Amino acid sequence: MLRRGEEVFGLAYLDMLRDDKSAEAKLWVLRLTTMAGPNEAEKWGKNLPIRYKPHEFNVLFYWVTHAVVPFKNSMCWVNYYQGILHCDDVFGDNPKVSYHRLPLDSFSACYPSRQTHKEL
Repeated sequence: MLRRGEEVFGLAYLDMLRDDKSAEAKLWVLRLTTMAGPNEAEKWGKNLPIRYKPHEFNVLFYWVTHAVVPFKNSMCWVNYYQGILHCDDVFGDNPKVSYHRLPLDSFSACYPSRQTHKEL
């Protein structure tokens, strides 16, 4: 759930669309205002390209979301092991989705008994 100001709020769902060569996102949005009735909600779905580097495709192909975090006019779909799908301007006319990889944790490879960000 995301809020814009005092009167607008909405729900957003991000679905992954992928084939063996590319990945993109389908953003589903339900937007409501506190002044509108239940039949006046705006609903839409948009296919959006995901900005990612070619070598990151495999991560997106097997993407699983563990948590969703709202931030200002953005939402972040988080995979604790792989990274973040960040959607900027969720309610806007031109939302953008980008992938941000989590830093590699080489320390855990040397010391597997140590707690890492993946275990938090």
